[in-house]
Amino acid sequence: MTTASRSGTVRALVYDGTRGLVVAEQPEPRAGPGAAVVRIDEVGICGTDLKIVSGTLAVTPPLVLGHELIGHVVETGPGVDMPAGQWVMVHPATWCGRCTPCRAGRTNLCVYSGRMGMDIPGGAVDRLLVPVDRLYPLPESLPGESAVLLQVLGTCVHAQSLVDVFPGQRAAVVGLGVSGLMHVQLLRARGLEVVAVGRSPAKLELARRMGAADAISTEEARRRIAAGDQGFDVVVEAVGVAESLAVAGDITGLGGTLVVFGIHGGETPMRLESFYVKEVTVIHARGATALDYQRAIELVAPRLLDLSALRTVRYPLADAVSAFDAAYATSEAVKFVLEP
Repeated sequence: MTTASRSGTVRALVYDGTRGLVVAEQPEPRAGPGAAVVRIDEVGICGTDLKIVSGTLAVTPPLVLGHELIGHVVETGPGVDMPAGQWVMVHPATWCGRCTPCRAGRTNLCVYSGRMGMDIPGGAVDRLLVPVDRLYPLPESLPGESAVLLQVLGTCVHAQSLVDVFPGQRAAVVGLGVSGLMHVQLLRARGLEVVAVGRSPAKLELARRMGAADAISTEEARRRIAAGDQGFDVVVEAVGVAESLAVAGDITGLGGTLVVFGIHGGETPMRLESFYVKEVTVIHARGATALDYQRAIELVAPRLLDLSALRTVRYPLADAVSAFDAAYATSEAVKFVLEP
């Protein structure tokens, strides 16, 4: 058992539903059997967090935010075989291990699951108590700038594990935020010709640098379909808004697969007749399993996948409001990160 000095309280980033974001004091956690206390080094801000704070994705406040978590073990309880100082990624969801999805290996669909920063308290804190089975050791060969991106990458790996593809097929990614650009690289690594679809010239250029065969505006994508292009075999919608989903559906080809990766918090009208005519397969992807996160680490640690082009901007936890304001305002492919 390892221990660390204690101060009695830790800071936590809380969405309180009235004032918005506040940094509050909470009791400092102590490690119990089978668990460790992790000093959180970095917390990624993602689109889900932005939708929660803006009110477009409903949660029950007050709620500690944060589910993209990297840190170091500082204290362990009985039965934990993990040294102090171990660099780790935190799995952001819980699962029971007993329900039908869990027994089938689909722990991301656990009937009794909790999602950090959504259903259960998140990890935007100084120190976090975590069961050891939700900690993934990170190798020293892992590029430091890529570590905080692993949780997002794991969800992208999971989404693509649901789609059968073969080299030579055509794919499109609609939405070129951090996850969209990861999908570009993953699809290219699987041997597909990838077209990136977005609005920002800077993001389109970045998509080209990350392996897209072409990068075009949403208007151009629709124009090509109207001009006779047969559409794409695989389309990933990586934004989570109705307009991008409509574009993604329009450019999915005959017999194609539409992967709805973005989280849609409200009603989303769908033109199902066109899906019928084209016999489109629609796949929704939710979260990730332990295997998906391990695969993400295995892709990045030896640099089989290069995330270095994704720029990160860091803010101290105390300045979280500024970080969120910057994330709302930017049109660039930037990952905003909080440092407790």
